[in-house]
Order: sequence, then C-alpha cells, then structure tokens
Amino acid sequence: MTCRRITFVPNFMIRDARVLRAGFVPREVEHRDAEVNHLSSVLEPITNGEPADTAIVTGPSGTGKTCISQFVTERLREEVLNVEATYVNCWRNYTRFRTLYQILDDFGETIDIHRQSTPHDELIDRLQQYDGPRTVIILDEVDQLEDPGIIRL
Repeated sequence: MTCRRITFVPNFMIRDARVLRAGFVPREVEHRDAEVNHLSSVLEPITNGEPADTAIVTGPSGTGKTCISQFVTERLREEVLNVEATYVNCWRNYTRFRTLYQILDDFGETIDIHRQSTPHDELIDRLQQYDGPRTVIILDEVDQLEDPGIIRL
C-alpha cells in the first residue's frame, strides 16, 4: 500500500497579516451590502441624537456577522464623533455578571467593583446611570449567554 501526498493550494493569498487579528475591521466589506445597509438603518437614529433599537444579527457561523457589526459601528463612529462602541465576546463573558462587568470595564467604571461581592443590581444601576458618551454595545455570540434577558436592559 502506498501513501499519496495531497497538497491543497489556496485560491487566495493573505497579503496583510492584520486581517487575522481578532479586532481587525476591514475598510470595505464586499458582497454584504444588504446586511450593511440594514444594520446601518437600524442604527441611524443615533446620528440624530436619538437611541437606536436593539439589533440582533443572526446567521450561520463564519458568515461575517461580527465583521459587519464592527464595520457598521466604525462607520457610525466616523459619522458621529461622540459615539463610542464596546464589544463583548459572550463565549468568554457568558454570565450576567461577566457581561455587565465587561461593558462597565470598557466604560472605565469598574475600579471599585469586587467580582466576588458586588451584586448584579449594582452593575445594572451603574450601567443605567452611566452618563458618558453614547455607546453601541456589540454582544457577540449572544446565544451563549446564560441569561439572554440582559439584552433588554
């Protein structure tokens, strides 16, 4: 019996290693105009100083949900200077406490929060009282949350 070597030749070449970084956001997104336009329209009220509706982006793994969410948010931040964005990976931050803590940490509001003894209600109060810049919060892989009710806060 012989062993045959099979070599796979990629039909593309990565020219910029930055695209492999977790936080990389492309300058342009191809073949997703409808999705980009739809998410942009949901977030459009922010450009007028109004709150936007909650958007839930769904689809199979690897279809670009995270990329499009970050891309649209970056475009929004270019258009509206006093808008921030924060990203929470719900695979890592799957509990209510960890998700709220990550959001508040991105806001710089966790200096006196003790992970072992701070009640969830205090985190929610801080989030509701936050008076910093308007912020778009991306909860990536939200289906991993133990308590999906956090979306309604």
